[in-house]
Parts: sequence; C-alpha cells; structure tokens
Amino acid sequence: MKNLKNLTKIIISLLILIGSIFIIKIASFESLRNWVNEFGNSAPIVYILLYTILPIFFFPVPIFVLVAGILFGIWKGFIYTMIGCILNSTIMFYLGRFLGQDFFEKLILKIQTNLKKRLLHSEQKSLFYLFFILRLVPLVSYNLINYVAGFTKISYLNYIITTILGIIPGMLVFLNTGDKSLNTNSSEFIVSIFLLIALILVSTIFAKIYINRGNDDFDNNSNI
Repeated sequence: MKNLKNLTKIIISLLILIGSIFIIKIASFESLRNWVNEFGNSAPIVYILLYTILPIFFFPVPIFVLVAGILFGIWKGFIYTMIGCILNSTIMFYLGRFLGQDFFEKLILKIQTNLKKRLLHSEQKSLFYLFFILRLVPLVSYNLINYVAGFTKISYLNYIITTILGIIPGMLVFLNTGDKSLNTNSSEFIVSIFLLIALILVSTIFAKIYINRGNDDFDNNSNI
C-alpha cells in the first residue's frame, strides 16, 4: 500500500512537471485572452475552469487576473476570479497535503531560515497570519503558496480564509490595471500602474519586516 502511494506521488509529480513545461511554452497572455473571448456568453465559465486547472501547472496567475479585467471588467472579473481561486486553491492545497514533504523539500530549500521556521510552525494563529501576509505580496508565487500550504499544518479552513482575504487587494489592483489597459493613454491607466507598483512595494516591505522579526508575536496558545 505504501509503495502504491509513493508511486502515485511520483506519477502526479511528473504530470505536474511535464504539464508545467508544456503549458508555459504554449500559453501566453494574448492566447489566453483570445481563447477565452472566443466562447462569447460561455466565456466566464471557461475562464473559471481554466483558472481552476492551469495554476496547478504553474501558469502565472496575474495573467489570469489581467485577462479578467480586460474581458469582464473589475466587478464581474472579481467574482469569476474569486470563484476560480477558491476552487484552484482547494485542489492545490490537498495536492500539496497528499504529496507531502518529499515533494516540497527542493521547493523551499533556498528560502530564508526565518520563513522556513514559520512554515514549519504548528500553531494555527501563526500560520494564519503568515499565509495572509504572503497572499498580500504579488511577487510571491500564488502557485507555490498553494502547494506549500498543503505541506504545512495549517487547517484548510484557515488557509482558504487567508487566501480569500489576502488576494483581494492584489486582485482588485490587477483587475483595475487590466480594465484600464484598453486605453493606455488615459490618466486612469497611469494611476492603475502607480497603484500596482505601490501594492508591490508596500506589501513586500511589510512581509519582509514580519518574516525577519526576531520574535513571533503570534506564538501563543490561542487558536483562530
């Protein structure tokens, strides 16, 4: 039984690796936008399905959000993206939990010690705040967070809550940038770019301060 489980892990890992290489080579911002747009009234459903599946193979999620802003506008794009995100995060979280530590050792090998310690923490409140902060930073891979979360001891409920809350600022900023990119000469587009830069800078600085803190203020016995 153990050998069968290990074999399944190897097969899934290989499928993710091969699928990632294939999708990254053939997929792009333009191809995704054009392909989804071709489905007309069914475009939202196709978009949600693609958002649910493609990030498993490390397709860049910001591309999805920009496409949603262009095709659906800010608010409809927000709804469709949030649905896709919840479905995708759930699948990737449980994939990570099934694949376990062996699959992720190489993925987290080069990250700094403070972050490793926090990821290996067992206290739910500490993990809740950590993943919430990681979700706020657009430069941190959405795909990698989903998998790594499954490896940690964070509960699914806490994780999905941090995901929903943490992606809202970035999602709105990227959706707004996509929406305004239809007119790149407008002042609204310029403002959207400034907002995007501000989000990246502020969230990155905040995350670094939190992760590099010597004492973890959230290492208490209380749980969320």
